[in-house]
Amino acid sequence: MEKKILVPEEERVCTACGSTTLRPLGEGDISEQIEFIPAHMVRIRWIREKLVCGCGECVITAPPPPQVREGGQYGPGFHAEVVVSKCMNVMPLYRQAQALEREGCHVAPTQLGAMFHRVADQVEPIYKAMEAMVPEAEHVSADETPQPVAQKGGVRKGWMWTFIISAVILFKFDPSRSGKVPAKVLGKSKGVLHVDGYSGYNRVTVPEQRRRAGCWSHARWKLFLARKHQKAVVDPLID
Repeated sequence: MEKKILVPEEERVCTACGSTTLRPLGEGDISEQIEFIPAHMVRIRWIREKLVCGCGECVITAPPPPQVREGGQYGPGFHAEVVVSKCMNVMPLYRQAQALEREGCHVAPTQLGAMFHRVADQVEPIYKAMEAMVPEAEHVSADETPQPVAQKGGVRKGWMWTFIISAVILFKFDPSRSGKVPAKVLGKSKGVLHVDGYSGYNRVTVPEQRRRAGCWSHARWKLFLARKHQKAVVDPLID
């Protein structure tokens, strides 16, 4: 974006001779400034052209604008913003609704929830394709992380499983830390599975399946723990 600041009319006078015949001197003084322009919602009124033939037997209408679903009131960009705000910016739907209301856009959290799940339905084929790529990979890294889940009356614990290959990172939520999750994702595939010492991966690292590769970070951490009690064993060459 480029903006110009003109010399005010009352100052367009030579301070030496009083002449008002002034000409531009180069491009002027140039500086740059980083500014924030808040995002805002707009209501677009689409007008689809209609054509009719002189015979009176044919009417042609221009195609509709891009839509997430037929007849939907909220556009693709709106749906994407809801998902990015929740998943990337960790903003709950009720807080999104409050922020939108301050901008004069009244959308109930339940409507935002419907948009969120609608997007999930749309991208599910992409997720399924990613899921199918993981067991085909020669080398897979995996881990599982506790994930608090809100429920009526409090919070329960769930688990976010992560499976990493060179092409994709697959996230899979499950209420359990059971070995059934890696078994479901990796099946009877072969190759290398790079994980920590958790026994939940034993089901996919049995003979004739994946070879287990240990994690150096976890091994290093264990050495630090051992140093507290057996420093001479961990650091035999250090006084």
